[in-house]
Amino acid sequence: MLMELKHYKMEWPETPVPKDSPRWLYYEVDEVRDDVLRMVEVWESGESQRNSLTREIKSGPPCMSLVGMPFAKSIDGVPFQLISDKEFEALYSAATDQRE
Repeated sequence: MLMELKHYKMEWPETPVPKDSPRWLYYEVDEVRDDVLRMVEVWESGESQRNSLTREIKSGPPCMSLVGMPFAKSIDGVPFQLISDKEFEALYSAATDQRE
């Protein structure tokens, strides 16, 4: 199966950022299927948490994406930056697993 991975960085879309929400969102997206495979959330405090399809499948029924709709639709109108694979991997490696 063909995959084309891209990595996105975006700020929380609301201002001010709600207290219980991360400041930054990072996504690994399979552009062919428009699915989110992994993500990292970074809070104002610097704390970061990660999640992945692998973790989700271990704790529940199989899913195809970490967002409940096509990724392109979920970020429609939200400013974002593309980041390198290396930058995403560093963020993902430094983050802790998302709390269940």
